[in-house]
Amino acid sequence: MKHLFRMAALGLMAAVALCACEKPVINEDAETTNVSEAVVNGDIRVKLHVSQFEQLPIDNNSTATRATEVASLCKRISYGVYQNGAKLDVRHQVSSDENFGEMTLFLSEGSYQIVVVAHNGSENAQMSDPTRITFKEDGKLRVTDTFYYYGTIDVNQNQEVSIGLKRAVAMLRFVTQDTIPSGVQQMRLYYTGGSSTFDATTGLGCVKSNQAEYREVTAEMIGQPGTFDFYTFPRAEEGTLNMKLTAYKANMDVVKEKEFNDVPIRRNQMTRYTGFFFTDGEEDNNNEHGDSPDENGNLTFKLTIDNAEWNQLDFKF
Repeated sequence: MKHLFRMAALGLMAAVALCACEKPVINEDAETTNVSEAVVNGDIRVKLHVSQFEQLPIDNNSTATRATEVASLCKRISYGVYQNGAKLDVRHQVSSDENFGEMTLFLSEGSYQIVVVAHNGSENAQMSDPTRITFKEDGKLRVTDTFYYYGTIDVNQNQEVSIGLKRAVAMLRFVTQDTIPSGVQQMRLYYTGGSSTFDATTGLGCVKSNQAEYREVTAEMIGQPGTFDFYTFPRAEEGTLNMKLTAYKANMDVVKEKEFNDVPIRRNQMTRYTGFFFTDGEEDNNNEHGDSPDENGNLTFKLTIDNAEWNQLDFKF
């Protein structure tokens, strides 16, 4: 009995010693959503304010100049803190958060790189590496209207930093002058020449993408002209895409498709194609526009500047 008691006591002492020496397991890759403070590695307070956007929204129906207006443009904001190439912390906010557009950091004295990304995706941005930021929806890469900031801040005292965001994407808009026929369930844009991965340090796309994005066609859209928007990160200040736009039935049978080659893109520019996609312009009795392609089916090109703050290219197909 004494032997058993002694063994039990030794086992208890060993367990206590193990617990006292064991360190807590911390998931260094854990990222927190819906917060307004990030405790990084110090006690110097740095408050970030998303104060302005480089440009107006695409359709120019709101003005963004203060942090309280960020939610009218973007659903999510991600904040990344880096030092010497290493990620220290990444935090996320959604537009319903009370302090959306503001983040307080607690840092030690030193120099840090800050990345802020605002977008309209349904999931948080993946920001472990500021040179390879991705956005996903249902596990697939998807680009939405995206704004960003990248800069270095020197921390030696409490401070507030006003963050101005630049638009990171080029936009592609397809407007069908004919109506969407019954049976169409989705539209797919397949393109090469752009990127779905973003480098915040350069403001450009950084991976050559063969990207396919889908847009659902709802019952309410049948019998109406359609507008379909797509986004990409240009890999250079100016570039081109080769694209194929396809309409599918529910069983993935092709209803109609068109190819568009050497399509010009540029950051903060909308390239808009307007024309007859499903018909030749004569079969659609609901069409209220008099335009149609020429006898050879060639595109006619017209460049217009919508305003000084958002560049818009208009083409007909």
